[in-house]
Formats: sequence, C-alpha cells, structure tokens
Amino acid sequence: MGSYTPTQSTYTVGTQVTYSCNTGLVFAAGSITMITCTNNGWVNPAPTCQAANCPSPPAIPNGAFAPIQTSGIYSIGSVVSYVCMPTFLLIGSASSTCLPLGTWSGTRNCTATACGIPPGSGTPGLVVSPTKTSYVIGERVTFSCTGGNLLFGSSTNMCLMSGQWLINSPVPTCNLGCTAPPAVVGNLGTFTPMQTAYFNGARVTYSCNFGYKFAVGSNTDNLCDGGWVKSAPTCVPVTCGHPPRPTNGDFFNFVATGIYS
Repeated sequence: MGSYTPTQSTYTVGTQVTYSCNTGLVFAAGSITMITCTNNGWVNPAPTCQAANCPSPPAIPNGAFAPIQTSGIYSIGSVVSYVCMPTFLLIGSASSTCLPLGTWSGTRNCTATACGIPPGSGTPGLVVSPTKTSYVIGERVTFSCTGGNLLFGSSTNMCLMSGQWLINSPVPTCNLGCTAPPAVVGNLGTFTPMQTAYFNGARVTYSCNFGYKFAVGSNTDNLCDGGWVKSAPTCVPVTCGHPPRPTNGDFFNFVATGIYS
C-alpha cells in the first residue's frame, strides 16, 4: 500500500529512506515517514498507509443508519448506528466503523418480525377480522363475505415467523354461488365433488349407494346457477325378478332364497 526511496539491495549506516503511500491512501496519524539505517539496523518501524476516508455506509433494505453525512464522506474511525423499520428485527452488528482501508466493518440485515395485510385483503365483499396494517407472529385472521356472497378459499390464515402468511395462494374470494347441493333422499347416495361452496356454473354428479339405483326420472347431476337448478334424486333398492326355472325342475320361494330340486 506504499513504497520507499531510494530502492537498493543494501544500505550503509546513515542512509535514510523516505516512504510514500499509494494513490488514495494517506499516512496514519503518528506514522514516521523517514527512517535511518543505524549500527543497530533500522530504528523506526515502517509507517502505516490508510484510506483518507470511507464512502457512505452500505444501506440495508427496511433499515437506516445515522449519522448521515451530506458530503457522503466519513473519516477513518467514524461510527454509524443502524436501526430497522417497525416490524423488522436487526440481525448482525448494530454499529459499523470506518476502517483504515476505507471499508466499513460488519454486516447486518433487517428481518421481518410481523406480517403485513393478509393476501386477499381489499377483495370486494371480503371481510378480514381483525383488520389491521400489521400482525404479530402467530396471529390468525378469519375471512367472511358480505351481501350473501359465498367464501371461496381458506377461511383462516396465520402470520409465520418468516413474516409471511401461511397461505398465499389461492387468495380467498367472495362470489355468488351455492352451498352444498341437495342430498340424495334418505342419504342413500352421495355427490362429487364434495365442497362447502360452489361457483356459479359448477356441476355435481350423484351416485347411489351399493345395492341402490336411481328411481325413474331422478336427476343424476345438478347445476349451480345462483342456487341448485334441480331437485335431489331418489335412490331405490335394486331388485330381481323371479329367478329362471331349472331344466326339468321347479323351485320353491322362501323369502329371497330359491331352492332348486
């Protein structure tokens, strides 16, 4: 980071050399810039070269430092302090020092300690409870809809330690639609897909339980159009007629069992 003159392989007693620093560097305070060769060798240590100053300290996202020099120049040894914005935590050194080489000491960053508004906030008709601008770690919110609209998506969300919300996609929405479709009469069947809410235009398909079939004229599907268009289907037991007669024989009917002879 510097040099001296004259430059030679050996020096006789009484020879003096003069030091100089490289461009952009200056001698540290107290440094001796000229030394002499004596019977005991070189008397004084070599001087130290250092940067004349440091540039403005590095900025960190969601944080700031002080003091701020309007010139953007800080002298060697200057110290600045860092702070983070509300809901952010400083990780690393809270202070930084301008070092002799013109660099700043330490590293740091600001980590979120709270969550902002949850995904979906501001969606027409969607109510977020509680409604705030920031939420602490572990806090939960619930979603509901106004105006008779139905909620599509998760009804709750939670603020994680990362400062992110547990559920980011899909965001909850409110739309006209239908609740669960009318069930098969007597619960003798089911429907798919099974959901708590359905968009307008959604369809479900019915099926009967084992041993049952649709009654004549029953609907096997349904359409959501501001409500379910069709009525619930009816499932009836599957029955068999008389069994076929055996060749060269007959049968006796005991309840539902045919005995051949």
